[in-house]
Amino acid sequence: MKKISSMVAIVITVLCIFSVIETSVSTGTTPFVWSTPVQLTSDPANDGSVSIYQDSSGKIWVLFTSDRSGAPQIWYIASTDQGATWSSPQLFPPAQVPSGAHYLAQAYLFEDSKGRLWAAWGRWTGSSQEDIYFATSDDLGATWSDSRLLVSYPDVDGTPCFVEVGTEVWLVFSSWGISYNWNIYCIKTSDGGSTWTSPQGIVISPFRHDWVNVLKDSTGKIWVVYNNTTSPYDPHTSNTWYVTTSDGGSTWSEQRQITSFPSEEMCQTIIEYQCSFYAFYFDRYYPDVCYVASHDSGTTWSNTPERIPDPTIDQHYLDACVIGNSIWVVWMSREAGSWDIWVSKTVCVFVPASIDIDPNTLNLKSKGEWITGYIELPEGYNVVNINASSIMLNGTIPVDSSAPKAIGDYDSDGIPDLMVKFDRAAVSGLILSQGITSGNVVLTITGRLYDGTMLQGSDTIRVMLPMPKSYRPFPI
Repeated sequence: MKKISSMVAIVITVLCIFSVIETSVSTGTTPFVWSTPVQLTSDPANDGSVSIYQDSSGKIWVLFTSDRSGAPQIWYIASTDQGATWSSPQLFPPAQVPSGAHYLAQAYLFEDSKGRLWAAWGRWTGSSQEDIYFATSDDLGATWSDSRLLVSYPDVDGTPCFVEVGTEVWLVFSSWGISYNWNIYCIKTSDGGSTWTSPQGIVISPFRHDWVNVLKDSTGKIWVVYNNTTSPYDPHTSNTWYVTTSDGGSTWSEQRQITSFPSEEMCQTIIEYQCSFYAFYFDRYYPDVCYVASHDSGTTWSNTPERIPDPTIDQHYLDACVIGNSIWVVWMSREAGSWDIWVSKTVCVFVPASIDIDPNTLNLKSKGEWITGYIELPEGYNVVNINASSIMLNGTIPVDSSAPKAIGDYDSDGIPDLMVKFDRAAVSGLILSQGITSGNVVLTITGRLYDGTMLQGSDTIRVMLPMPKSYRPFPI
């Protein structure tokens, strides 16, 4: 088939409440366009300490602290239509405390592989005492267990977050009172939260480590990202660091630095998105929501922080997660006078690739080994920079790593192309699984350059499913 270029360079998945900022964020490594920030709360009281999570039903939860009821409590809003509409703010049931009780700190939500929701939050019980409580729900938040005190050491235990590792659920948190220095620990449960292990140290050193966040990536590796104040002489200079484990916590990597900017970074969050990793943080010096990227599994990180383009002022307390095909970020800002909750999300931007799929006609019963894809990029891009391992066909079939790959000029048009191959049986199976046995089929190739830039293009081929030789139509 003749090559056809993808006619749409920008795929927009933003729903009706989001409009798109017209100028792209040109980062060189993160080709993101961000939706115009949307204000989610608007009470004269102060809303803050925000987090965001999507459960398996598709419901998006935004939890935050607020003193709108007179005393600080944890509240939430929710959306069941991908952010098109939001519920009115409601008290988060398991974290409600009696009137006049102490301040509640940031809450964190997590769903395990069995569909159980876990919530953890901090509660101040004295002038300098913060403890960690938790609760669970087996019906996606319709009802909750009673809250239970989980971590209580002298001074402050905070920034709790969950991750599932094998048959265990871990709570990762920062604590001062365990070792009388800010360090990172975890406790584990394998019985649904009935019993927990003693704290195990993850990051222990003389410097201050807090604002912890945890990620389990697509390979099963656990990442713990945190704020690290490496100079005891300047507690207002702190950067973002991380450690990892690939053996269930038996061993941990050495501490690795993500950023080294002259800034005071807080509220660290790490996510995996489209084969890359993004570390978000709040920069108290500006103050802005910032992020850096790694496209080589954390070996190197972008050397200039990017900022979410935002007209609001005094951003603070952020969280980020992947929802659908976008990164969503929430934060608190006093742009509207009081501290309110705001949200923005990425819009995917693709380099329009020209794609040619061979064969032009695919016999769905063929015993051939591969189908071949030829990828050309527009002027200003080089196929040498395509990360072949990131290429997918129709979002499900990867490049066959055992097949030959080559750069050449297949169609002799003077433009280099990258040849890759896909397992023919897998492609035929995908087409047949959709009930297609003949006619034209559009196949789409997506992937990334090594700098993180995304590419996408499509080609149309004909498919056929020959009838068996013994087949005879039933006579009429």
